[in-house]
Amino acid sequence: PSETCRPSLDSPAGLTNLGATCYVNSILQCLYMNHGFRKGLFATEKELVQNHPVLFQLALLFAQLHSGKKMAVDSAPFASTLELDNAVQQDGQEFLKLLLTLLERLLGQSESPLARNVVQYIFRGTLSHVIRCSKCGQE
Repeated sequence: PSETCRPSLDSPAGLTNLGATCYVNSILQCLYMNHGFRKGLFATEKELVQNHPVLFQLALLFAQLHSGKKMAVDSAPFASTLELDNAVQQDGQEFLKLLLTLLERLLGQSESPLARNVVQYIFRGTLSHVIRCSKCGQE
C-alpha cells in the first residue's frame, strides 16, 4: 500500500500544511471532530452549499476527511475561499470567531433546523462574572 493512503477509514486523516496556516488546520480538525457540528453541516441543503463557496469547500473537506483514502487532505481550496494568506500567521481564536460568525450567517439560511441552528446550539453560551467576598460570602 502507498504511504499516502490511510490503512482504513477508522484511521483519521490529517490536513496538509499550507505554510503559516496551522491555526486554520487546528480549527478545521476541531470542528470536524465535533460530531454535532459535522452533522449540522451535512444537513444543509445541496443548493445552499453549492451557492456558497465557503460552505461548499468546508463540506467537501469534511467529506474527504470522513471518507477519503488519503492520509492528508488538502485544505488549500477552503483557505483560498476565505482569501487567507499562507505566509501570514494569524490568531486561532480570532479565526474561529470570524469563521463561526460567517457560518452562522450562511447556515442561518438553511431550511433544516439542524443546520440553521448548529452554530448557536454548539458554540453559544453565557459568561458571567461574580465577585464574592471570601470572608462573608457577599456578592
